[in-house]
Amino acid sequence: MVHALDDERALQLVRDAHELLDSGHPKAASRNLREAMALSPNNAEVQAAFNQIARKNELNHPLCDLVRSYVSHRDENAGLEAASYITSGKPTTAAAPSGEVAKDCFNLILSVPASKLSSTQDDILTALARCSAEVRKHLAVEMQASVTQLFDQVYDRGDGIVGMLVNIILDESLWHDEDQRMHCETELFVLFVAKLLESGYDLRGISVSGLARLLAVHADKLAMSLDEEGVDAIIAGLDIRLPAEIRGQATIVLAKYLEVAKEEGQKVVTHRILHRLEKKKHREYIIFFSALAATYSIIPTACATLLLNDEIKQTLSNLTDPRSRPSDDMVKAVLTLFNATTVDRSSRQFIYKEYADWLSHLVSNAREESVNSLAALTLAKLRASEGNNDPLQNGNSNNAIVEDEEGSTHDLVERFTKQLASSTDGADLQVPIEGLAYTSVQPDVKEQLVDDKSFLSNLLRAIKAQIAAMGTQQAPTSTLYGGLMILWNLTRYRPNLSEEQKKISDLKAYANASKPASAGILDDDDHVQRRCDMVVEAGVMPLLRELWSNAGKSGFVLTAAVQDLMTKILLSITRNQKTRGILAQQGAVRLLIAILDDSVENAGRAKLAPESTTAAAHALARLLISLNPGLVFPSNGFPQITSAIRPLVKLLLPPPGSTEFNPSAEQPRDLLPTFESLLALTNLASYPDITGADNIVRLAWNEGDIGNGGRESSNILEDLLLSSNTRIQRAACELWFIVELAIFQFAPENDNRAEVTTPKYTTQNSQCRDSNLHRDDF
Repeated sequence: MVHALDDERALQLVRDAHELLDSGHPKAASRNLREAMALSPNNAEVQAAFNQIARKNELNHPLCDLVRSYVSHRDENAGLEAASYITSGKPTTAAAPSGEVAKDCFNLILSVPASKLSSTQDDILTALARCSAEVRKHLAVEMQASVTQLFDQVYDRGDGIVGMLVNIILDESLWHDEDQRMHCETELFVLFVAKLLESGYDLRGISVSGLARLLAVHADKLAMSLDEEGVDAIIAGLDIRLPAEIRGQATIVLAKYLEVAKEEGQKVVTHRILHRLEKKKHREYIIFFSALAATYSIIPTACATLLLNDEIKQTLSNLTDPRSRPSDDMVKAVLTLFNATTVDRSSRQFIYKEYADWLSHLVSNAREESVNSLAALTLAKLRASEGNNDPLQNGNSNNAIVEDEEGSTHDLVERFTKQLASSTDGADLQVPIEGLAYTSVQPDVKEQLVDDKSFLSNLLRAIKAQIAAMGTQQAPTSTLYGGLMILWNLTRYRPNLSEEQKKISDLKAYANASKPASAGILDDDDHVQRRCDMVVEAGVMPLLRELWSNAGKSGFVLTAAVQDLMTKILLSITRNQKTRGILAQQGAVRLLIAILDDSVENAGRAKLAPESTTAAAHALARLLISLNPGLVFPSNGFPQITSAIRPLVKLLLPPPGSTEFNPSAEQPRDLLPTFESLLALTNLASYPDITGADNIVRLAWNEGDIGNGGRESSNILEDLLLSSNTRIQRAACELWFIVELAIFQFAPENDNRAEVTTPKYTTQNSQCRDSNLHRDDF
């Protein structure tokens, strides 16, 4: 009887809810429905009425109203409001849309031809697919039914929703059958290729972008789906007249294809590139030179062989003839090719020998400034490469090629510095910075640059502008890397070679039929130190701090290569004791500790390479030799002294598999970082707080506490006390004595301090000579 009354009451509430909803009182209708379900939850009639009213209520959702207004009345404001409603995450007029509401809105837009709606449709569709799991599942089901049908429905609606199709294909959680997912992915890949063949490249570039994303994940399964026509379509995307983003994506696709197809793929690519030349048309020539340039970085050997083809040589000869008048686009394509050939020695020798005069002529006489700049950059790279101007390898750069062109090289440098001073955006900065990165390996150019009072300030300003713009398409990472490379070239010290290493270097030079390198005076330690001081004075330390702090913002990732240059620059500028105080005031210690703190994960920074870690720890050691620990590490603040000890102790360990000193080795262990780390630890051990000394004892007496690369745990400091290098012995002995607790490491159990006398290590080290540090001892 009671159940019957409840059912009757529940049905009456449902009828009242219908009336309330029709009269525009949704809240009162919802209250009636909740009460009805509470009274009779298992009543089929009540449940059906509840679902019917709930569905009707969803159709009246504010988002549905906005989308209907946009689709039916072409109300642009309603469309913009709908997109904002979805992406804001905080709707104020009603609850967030359910999955059913999102699917209804999605299908409502697809029901109208793309040509009849504005570009706002892409914003709405993309937002729905990104924010609603139900929409993504719905699209996955639709693709299983027909990838082609769904692709045709969304392709013309915008890049965003097409990109979401790629996301859904690659999201394995949305698929129950991996074979079905892979089948759909292959179909989507083929559809992207077909679009390229059908319509070529428009300003969207969505097809080649989709191909690049799919190949980045499953190149081994998809690359061979590209036939010769598909490869030819990708080659067309390397045209220098297309936007840089499209060319970059096409290069990625080509690289992934060649990675999988190997020799057979190289034959296909070189054949299709050469086929462009055979057409003998202006447009095809431009694509040919553009494609060959882009491919040089992928398969340089095959491209170098192709470059020496008689037909190509004849074409280049005709285009570079003074009597010919090629278009600016044609000249840019040829210059882009010449610029790319610098990665291959035989190619750049050929280009420099045959076309150096033509390049010099363009630098002075080209009609368009961009052609002048590109010609200057190409000439600078060829001269730098052919001059073999790497001070780490050859000491002085007095090569005959450079001597013959010395005046011209300095003219190019002056041109680049003027461009740098007047540049306002990333595109303008790329050419002068890349040119200076190549030319600044020459010692005389280094002096020319630092003697220009405005150059360093202009360079740092340009790098700061790139840092501020990182994460956007307007800020290529190559410009940031090039700017740091210039700073590294200016501050780089020559490696300190032992007599044995010098002899080995001379023998190698004789074996290569070249003249042994001589040490140039402009790259000696005094000149490099002067340049380092000027770089510090210009404000490089605040720049490096800003670069580090911006990692992770706006999608900016600090690559391992950029971090490597940062640590090398820091190591060089901390060598001069007189500037260490200034660097510490500007935050150098905090920055180095942050770089070395591997416990903090940051998606904006790549993992630090071992060489970079060593350089950063060495730079930190140099600073802590000269600074008062009480000023650097406040008792109640940051950084803490313990954060500096671990990286310094790691410097005491030899690299895995190395010996302390092997004169015949090409690169024997450098003991200078070890020595300076010992001095820094000794300074830290004098800190009034016993925490520092305790940590030194704990870490320096047990390799296992700091990670010893699998070697058997042993006493690090004891090994150094027995070192064959007397300066290492002396520094280790000083540290051993200043850390009082260390003495007990040598004492038998139950011995007291009075009974602990200096053992044989003290006797041995008391005989060590105490003279000034000289780098040749390491």
